[in-house]
Amino acid sequence: MEQSFAGVEIHPVSTPVSFPSAAAMWASMERSMPPVALTRHQLGERAWAPISDRVRDTLAGTFGTGSVTLDLHAWLSVGIAP
Repeated sequence: MEQSFAGVEIHPVSTPVSFPSAAAMWASMERSMPPVALTRHQLGERAWAPISDRVRDTLAGTFGTGSVTLDLHAWLSVGIAP
């Protein structure tokens, strides 16, 4: 990036995202995570349903029945064009 920009800075950014339950977290992931949404679309609802149920149950077994918070991390690059 420094070949095209001057003064490049990288900033780590973290954002906590809370869900009322593991099931709610999985429902959000099914809609918003491209690899999951694409797999769901490719398999079709009939084939996807038992997979989704197993994932939801596994997440509930891991995180329990209460609220779940994910810490999402990213690296943001900022540069100035010369």
